[in-house]
Amino acid sequence: MTDQRNPQQAAAEGASPQPSIHQPESETTGDMPETCDDSQGETSDVESTSEDPLQLALQGKQEYEEKYLRAMAEMDNMRRRMQRERDEERKLAALPVLRELLPAIDNLSRAVAAAAQGSSVDDLRQGVEMVLAQTVEAFGRLHVSPIDGLGQPFDPNVHEALTQIPSAEVPPMTVVQVVEQGYRLHDRVIRPSKVIVSVEPPTA
Repeated sequence: MTDQRNPQQAAAEGASPQPSIHQPESETTGDMPETCDDSQGETSDVESTSEDPLQLALQGKQEYEEKYLRAMAEMDNMRRRMQRERDEERKLAALPVLRELLPAIDNLSRAVAAAAQGSSVDDLRQGVEMVLAQTVEAFGRLHVSPIDGLGQPFDPNVHEALTQIPSAEVPPMTVVQVVEQGYRLHDRVIRPSKVIVSVEPPTA
């Protein structure tokens, strides 16, 4: 049978088929892979975590005020406690003195009781002398000492002159009699000695 096809068709059919090129699905469909845009989310996170500087300053101010108030309250409590302790010490300041003098008072009470029972004058005098010596010893333990006066030059820092008497036996302004004994605590005068001092006798 004679081929009725024209030469061009015959040539086209006789040609070897061209291999088809496989395109990736993404390219053939035109779809682009989805990408995650985190820039907006990161911005929102930063905004949520960052705080207003004014708010931070107000918060710090409040914290310092609370610390200041707590410190002031503690100092006030400490002042009150120290004041109570000082008041207590002042109230009990005489306690050591009383403890030292109580034995002397006990002996003085015994001497008075002995005198009431008709003891002799000598016994009463010895009892009083014993109480006096015990009191002086107690004063010594408390660092209280008598002020030297008799025969000493008059010292206005430790002596109080009651009167003056002429005397040719001692230099003028010498203590010739102690009317009332003075005492000092350590170096501080508790009370001065009341004394009589000498002056030059009048000239003939």
